Amino acid sequence: MSDNKIYPNIFNVADNSTLLQSTPKAYKRRWWIIFIYCSCVATQVIFYNSFGPITELTGAYFGWTD
Repeated sequence: MSDNKIYPNIFNVADNSTLLQSTPKAYKRRWWIIFIYCSCVATQVIFYNSFGPITELTGAYFGWTD
């Protein structure tokens, strides 16, 4: 079985040439999705980093050592 029968569009350059000539569009809703995602990630990082300073205090209180 040849690869041309399995993947017919890979070897046909004429069909793929229009894909290479098209330019991507940046929609406003994509920027909002990126903004919301980055805001959620930043909030998670802030919450995660807020527990960093208390590790020494809790270690001393419970008698934990490294």
